[in-house]
Amino acid sequence: MGIQLGYVVIFVYAFRYLILLTTGRNRNYIFVSLFLVLAPLEITKGLTSYNANVAYGSFGSTVVIYLPLVIAVFIFASLKWKNEKIQYDSKYNFVSITFLFIVISFFNPYSVANNATLIFLIFFASHIFLFYLFSRLMTKDMIIIGAFDGLKWLTISQLFLAICFPLLNIIAVTNLFHEGGEVWATRLGSRVGAVGFFKHPGNLALYTIMSMSFFLSCYLSGFQRRMSTLLIAACVATVILTYSRTSFIALILVAFCTYYIYKNSKKNIFSLGNILKIVIPSTLALYWLIFLSPFSSSFIESDASSQYDNRMIHFFMAFKIFTDSPFLGVGLNAHLGYITKHFGIVQAFTADEFYLHNPIHNSHLIVLAETGIVGFILWVYFLLGGIINAKNQIAAGSNRIFSSTLVGVLIAYVIYGMTGWAPMSPSIFAFFLFYAYFAKMY
Repeated sequence: MGIQLGYVVIFVYAFRYLILLTTGRNRNYIFVSLFLVLAPLEITKGLTSYNANVAYGSFGSTVVIYLPLVIAVFIFASLKWKNEKIQYDSKYNFVSITFLFIVISFFNPYSVANNATLIFLIFFASHIFLFYLFSRLMTKDMIIIGAFDGLKWLTISQLFLAICFPLLNIIAVTNLFHEGGEVWATRLGSRVGAVGFFKHPGNLALYTIMSMSFFLSCYLSGFQRRMSTLLIAACVATVILTYSRTSFIALILVAFCTYYIYKNSKKNIFSLGNILKIVIPSTLALYWLIFLSPFSSSFIESDASSQYDNRMIHFFMAFKIFTDSPFLGVGLNAHLGYITKHFGIVQAFTADEFYLHNPIHNSHLIVLAETGIVGFILWVYFLLGGIINAKNQIAAGSNRIFSSTLVGVLIAYVIYGMTGWAPMSPSIFAFFLFYAYFAKMY
């Protein structure tokens, strides 16, 4: 059903494109908007499935052609390539290092299958190629307009679906876009939460927090301030309806930190006084959320204890993988395949096969398991260094919207990544790459 609805979206955007064509207005931003709206649907064309029973990692076990590659080919064919020179720039270091780890994964003796890395390679290369073509096709301002357009319609749609379920209990909407959406929307009967265009409430919540960071950045930069205010409110409402505990915490911290860093970008934000200006308000807000708010039962009286136990098992599993291959890990998108091949890793802690079929519920531990201590150090450097670099760009008045958005996105990844694997899922990682690429590029 999701694919059919995706075709409807494409038809609507083709119609919008033709209307803009007749008016003579710049229409290229439509491609950016279309990419963002379709990203949660994960429209693909499967080529070969190597492991139908168990996924290799968070990107699955099927080699597919991603829709961004199709869009990229269409744009590529329409561009004029006379005397085009592609020069390397240090701002693309994160892209180059990722490709380096892909090469290493292909030759990693601890990797259970090169096919796992191939799946990630196609995903990563497709998106980077599309983003490069966006930069060739339009200016930074036009890309921002396209991003605002796409995220606007996507955010409004998510809020509408979140109202349908769980607020109005129209559970049919949970299966519109992904098979099995109803299962995760009800958390296997433990509690309910909105899923929107996604498959899991955590994915919807993380997407919405990143979008909130974008709209907050637009508001602070004076771009579409009235609409940005309304969309920020829509994002907050949607996150609440996901009933995702970690996301409540992440939403508060991302909002505080994004606003504070933007307003104090020219100051030393790591001074004791400035840190307290963030820590005290956010701590009070979190205390109210966890102990005094209507959502306190989600943290205190629900399944929080069992979920903590589950994540501790994942922690020890990741540590066991790390001890087997401490320097370079077991290969990109391959940690579940490694666990399946070495079933004793699970048996040492539990007999539950849940841990064979679901990625480690800690994105940072996934990086550690798949790329070893070398990749993990670079990952931490990218997260923390990215925040510092974005702050400096804001202070310099350069690319403020994408730089400020990246601050929120990275903080969201730091926080949510500690308890879930949603940051490493294809539907969310596509947004992460988009923000990171254009924050770095400009």
